[in-house]
Amino acid sequence: MCGENTNELDWPQIHALYRLTLPKEGPRPELQADQRPGSWGPVIRYNPATRERSVDLLLWGLIPHWARDPTQFQKTYNARAENLTERRCWIEPFRRRRCLIPAAAFIERKTTGHGPRGGKHAFSFADGRPMTLAGLWDGWRSPGGMWVKSYTVITVEPNPVVAEVHDRMPAILPPEHWSTWLGETPATEAELKAMLRPYHDCDRMVSRPVQLPDRGMSNRDLLDALRPELAA
Repeated sequence: MCGENTNELDWPQIHALYRLTLPKEGPRPELQADQRPGSWGPVIRYNPATRERSVDLLLWGLIPHWARDPTQFQKTYNARAENLTERRCWIEPFRRRRCLIPAAAFIERKTTGHGPRGGKHAFSFADGRPMTLAGLWDGWRSPGGMWVKSYTVITVEPNPVVAEVHDRMPAILPPEHWSTWLGETPATEAELKAMLRPYHDCDRMVSRPVQLPDRGMSNRDLLDALRPELAA
């Protein structure tokens, strides 16, 4: 599972990296460096109607558009690549609503390998460049008409670096796959699934232990703030 990551990019850097159309609105909200399920993180999407990429803050923890009670979907922050065409939560987003998630590093709690377990390790690129994780998003509309857009990070089997700490890792997409993953160019289901593999360049990845508190909000915590709207 991938339950934490960090983002060190600001809005202008994200726009430059992913070649996004600059927004016409005023200042955007400050980005959180630490991302956990229940937080709002930057997500890159493609709009086929305008043929433009955009970045917006989405809730980490996908709420399916067909959900009646969104608080029941607290563990949808990861989607296993093997289940994308099997679980109802993922089938339509995989076909129509794929996205990219920028991350400086992803963090896993040690559950495998040698040595004491339980500590957290951060995985990043040795050259300091950001990673781009594969994700899915969906939009859920409350009875009162409010839209909540949310996302999940896709996970795959670990490569040898991550396997020393954990049995899953997020799917990392190189730049040459971004356009196809977003849906800017057509691709078959098999071609999309072929992109979801353990990151191959182990020499480029580094791991380090980190001390991070166990904190964060669940979907229920955040959606409690929307309770009057949800009950409408």
